[in-house]
Amino acid sequence: MSNRAVISLLALATFLFSIATLSLATEAVELTRHLVPSIYVFGDSIVDVGNNNFLPPPAPRAKSPYGIDSPASITGRFTNGYNIADLVARRLGFMKSPPAYLSLTPETSHDLLRCRVGASYASGGSGILSTTALYKMGARRLGILDVPAIGCTPGARVPMMNGVCNDAANSMAQIFNKLLRVEVARAVKTSMPGMKYSIGSTYNVLIDLINKPFVAGLREVERACCGSGTLNAEAMCSMPNTTYCMDRDEYMFWDKLHPTQAMYERGVMAIFYGSKKYADPINFAGLIPSMNDTMTPPDVYSI
Repeated sequence: MSNRAVISLLALATFLFSIATLSLATEAVELTRHLVPSIYVFGDSIVDVGNNNFLPPPAPRAKSPYGIDSPASITGRFTNGYNIADLVARRLGFMKSPPAYLSLTPETSHDLLRCRVGASYASGGSGILSTTALYKMGARRLGILDVPAIGCTPGARVPMMNGVCNDAANSMAQIFNKLLRVEVARAVKTSMPGMKYSIGSTYNVLIDLINKPFVAGLREVERACCGSGTLNAEAMCSMPNTTYCMDRDEYMFWDKLHPTQAMYERGVMAIFYGSKKYADPINFAGLIPSMNDTMTPPDVYSI
């Protein structure tokens, strides 16, 4: 395994992921080369690309209309199209996220063991395990997504008076994110020589876009596109009697918990090219040997 060019994308959010501003002309992007040899994804439903399809109930599954805006070959995403792992992979020269680990055949598993391909170990509903020790396996480039403003998801707003954000939930996320940065910095300094990492602030990105949605071309930041009831957030998308919106590119949230592809696109641009407010101690572009210029591209991203 290359110690210098492997990225592990670790999504820490138990419920959601993160967001902020990208102009990625998704299908028009010419993908000509990989900036890293492989990607390994760990996390929950924010980055799951189908592992849960191979698990028995009660593991949640992304059934139709999840994936409504995806190519026919893309399934298992808990959003309307690409998720954030797909979009990070595309910025690195891949067509999409690496495949779900549970979908691998004996032949592709053989390639995985020799680090010729990456894999996604993400599973909807999963948590954080101390045993997923990656440095000892050779990882030297680590992209981490912190916990977003979980109190501002449509589902969290439903029980609140006037549908405002749940400040108590957001406060817990902020406390966790502060400790995350302290502990990661300590671990890298004391026991991970050579590790280079970036923590994407999904919390700051989400809050800034809620406060200034029109700057990013969004119209709806409180109501879910797909669901039912108050704020369309009293039932998960794909449940009986749920409906979905037609103007999905103008919505921040696809369902009561998960963002739309449009929001994931904006989030990827923020963590790749944004200031330290959105990714620290360096941004994601700074993790890539051939993308060490961490300055924000002119006229591309600003909140």
